Amino acid sequence: VLVVVLVVDVVEVVVLVVVLPVRVVVDVDVVVVVVCVVVVVVLLLIVVVVVLWVAVVVVVVVLVVVGSHGLAARVKMPPRTGIISRPRRTERQMTGGVHAIRVRLADAKACR
Repeated sequence: VLVVVLVVDVVEVVVLVVVLPVRVVVDVDVVVVVVCVVVVVVLLLIVVVVVLWVAVVVVVVVLVVVGSHGLAARVKMPPRTGIISRPRRTERQMTGGVHAIRVRLADAKACR
């Protein structure tokens, strides 16, 4: 992007410094030359603005895509196994133990 901007600026300088004096020396109508130079400069400025807008859009799109992938990766991460998950495990073990005791009691009653 910077290379394109530099090339456009160099072309502007060449048009203003070289082409304008040569045309005047050749005795061409000065108004026509000035109008041509103004048109060329305006077109080059439009090109610079368009290139910069495209660069901004590309950067924004890249940031959004990278950000969404990062968010998706964070959402898919498994929950942390820490102190918070230990009571759940203990609760499951206790529930399993109670269930086993009930099964044994039911078997004992069935055997009578």
